[in-house]
Amino acid sequence: MLRGLTTTTFFADDVTAAVDWAVIYWAVDDVQDAFDRLISCGAAVHDEPTERGPGFTTASVVDPFGNVLGVMYNQHYLDVLSSRKGE
Repeated sequence: MLRGLTTTTFFADDVTAAVDWAVIYWAVDDVQDAFDRLISCGAAVHDEPTERGPGFTTASVVDPFGNVLGVMYNQHYLDVLSSRKGE
């Protein structure tokens, strides 16, 4: 399930120029499942599912039109979201 856009990452010395090449990450409940689904729909592997830290996993694909799409699971995001429901 896509939960919404979460993070834009810029890996470049010139961040202003890198904006055109940003990887946009959609929050998902299961990175591997989302990644596999995107691949089955015709996307190509850009970055295999990788645990970046405890409770934080990302992956990305290149869609058939050349766009890079990232998916991520971030337990910290879910914890913050859950804590705000009680406010």
